[in-house]
Amino acid sequence: MNSLRWDVGGVEVFQVVELEAGALIQSIIKHATPENIREIGWLSPHFADEAGHLKALVQAFLIRSDGKNILIDACNGNDKSRTDIPEWSNLRTDFLTNLESVGVVPTDIHIVACTHSHTDHVGWNTKLKDGVWVPTFPSARYLFSREEYRYGERKPGKEIADDNAAFDDSVSPIVKAGLADFVDVRQKIDRHVSFIPTLGHTPAHVSVLIK
Repeated sequence: MNSLRWDVGGVEVFQVVELEAGALIQSIIKHATPENIREIGWLSPHFADEAGHLKALVQAFLIRSDGKNILIDACNGNDKSRTDIPEWSNLRTDFLTNLESVGVVPTDIHIVACTHSHTDHVGWNTKLKDGVWVPTFPSARYLFSREEYRYGERKPGKEIADDNAAFDDSVSPIVKAGLADFVDVRQKIDRHVSFIPTLGHTPAHVSVLIK
């Protein structure tokens, strides 16, 4: 799959795809039948095909700004044991190869910005090495919303088991390695890029603004 690229006022944004997830997401939405999807005209062609099959990707975005490589979210990761979504358990994807295809290797990443700590957004924060979860991007500072981290730390019962497992194998090792920065939901990352609060999906969910 070819990556998309955008230029936002001199800031470069690259799509980095891990996997396609339309069929999985459609299967867990009770009323998302092909017939119902076809009745929602605006979904096609960008969010569904003409047959009524949803389109969705698990993906990250690489931002090049002010001489820094900023990775937004880190997908599922390889080798992670997941029980609620077995399709995402013990994956072996080409995510790092796809990242290299847009011109960077893991040691080139300066900042990993995590919008929230769900399993499909933090997985590549770490990789398995000699049975231990270690940072995938050892030169980076990892940014977590302070409130989001505290929420995940409590292992909330409303989240699925996979999200709580992701906190253990993809967030806690970053903190242990001393690479985590806990920031405000309006944190300025550089002069062009900042977090903005988009609370709801999780209590301290953030999005990324390029200005």
